[in-house]
Amino acid sequence: MTENSVPEDAHRDDPVSANEDVARLRLQLKDYSLEQLEAIGLVEWDREANIVRKGQYFGDKKFPE
Repeated sequence: MTENSVPEDAHRDDPVSANEDVARLRLQLKDYSLEQLEAIGLVEWDREANIVRKGQYFGDKKFPE
């Protein structure tokens, strides 16, 4: 697979992951809504400006189950 190719079974609206770590993180977070990620402090969501920023716990190694 080349850098610009996308597997046929991939979701067309999902961007290609930059590397394996990004792909792994995306899989961990795929079942969470922005509201849930905000509630556990991983992101800060400015709904008016439609902007998501890193939250206070973004860099933590532990991910809440």
